[in-house]
Amino acid sequence: MISTLLPIHAEGIVALCRHTPIKPRHRIVCGFLAVLFVHAQEEGRIRQKQALAPQPVYVFGRVIDGRSGEPLPGAVIQLGSQGAVADAKGFFRVAYTQSGDTLYVRYVEYRPKGIVLSRPGEVMVALEPLEALQSRSGCHALIPAG
Repeated sequence: MISTLLPIHAEGIVALCRHTPIKPRHRIVCGFLAVLFVHAQEEGRIRQKQALAPQPVYVFGRVIDGRSGEPLPGAVIQLGSQGAVADAKGFFRVAYTQSGDTLYVRYVEYRPKGIVLSRPGEVMVALEPLEALQSRSGCHALIPAG
């Protein structure tokens, strides 16, 4: 009997219980089955809504020294209102916003870099040390003797 009731909705079970001559103790079982089916329907609706919710998409990558290739732990990454800090090996992950947004990467004593993103995915960011930039341009800072 249960196998024949499975495809029936909870409302159908309640109607079946009311209009079918069954023993009073079976009515309790019938009511219990109706509650179970209502609960199962609601669970299905909740899971269906969760499945339809957009899943977050990420930009992930690594920040390294442009000369040595060494990771830059603690580099600050910003994409729109989202932010992240590179881990001990220079890796980071930040939520992707939209095409055309700029990923900004900063690290102490390195030239900041902005990268315009066209899609989510992996990014390798090589930052140039400030001292390398100064030696290329021929500019040297003078430090007054104190």
